[in-house]
Amino acid sequence: MSVRPDREARTSPAAKERRAETSRLRIKTDALVDKLQQHALGKGKMTPTQLAAVQTLLKKVLPDQVLAKYEGDGTPIVFNFNIPKSQTPKE
Repeated sequence: MSVRPDREARTSPAAKERRAETSRLRIKTDALVDKLQQHALGKGKMTPTQLAAVQTLLKKVLPDQVLAKYEGDGTPIVFNFNIPKSQTPKE
C-alpha cells in the first residue's frame, strides 16, 4: 500500500512510528498463530516451553474469548470445522 506524497508530508513522526509498531505487532502475532496451527495439525513440533511462551505472548495481544458474553435464546450452538483431509493429522 503506497501513501500519497501529500499525506506523507502531513503525518507526524510519532504517528508514523505508531503505525510501524502496530504493523510489527501484527506480523509477530500472525507468525505465532501460524506456528501454533502447524503444531496443532501435526506439521511442526513445539516444546512445552515454546507453547507456554506463545500462549503468554498471545494473551498480551489477542482478546480473551472467555470474556465474550453470549445472549441467545437457548438454541444450541454447533461448531462445524471443515478441515480438508490433506490437513488432518496422521494417526
